[in-house]
Amino acid sequence: MDTDERELLGKDEVYAIVSCAFDILNGIGHGFHEKPYENALAVEFKHRNIPFIQQPRFPIKWRDAPVGEFIPDLIAYETVIIDTKTIDCITPSNAGKCSTTSASPASRSASSSTSKNQNSNGNASS
Repeated sequence: MDTDERELLGKDEVYAIVSCAFDILNGIGHGFHEKPYENALAVEFKHRNIPFIQQPRFPIKWRDAPVGEFIPDLIAYETVIIDTKTIDCITPSNAGKCSTTSASPASRSASSSTSKNQNSNGNASS
């Protein structure tokens, strides 16, 4: 199947979420822990009237016994899971994880990450 023939699920929603993430990154910059970016996304979602819930709790069970809990950072539009992440620099391993972290293209695209500039040797620069 030609990729031009496939329809992207949640395309408009993901575009709106990624737009928020880029505005936040450009506004407050990089170098913070994950929580300020998560909270900034919540503020921006409210500002743009994007429906979301922050830190919902989902029980994980095995054979009817509770074995843990899944707590995503945010869920927008009732369908897009957003887990903010920060890193010091983007390595080949990080780049590969960006495309394989989740089965949902929407949640992959909506993850936020920050990075420092790198020189040609892959070292962080100012």
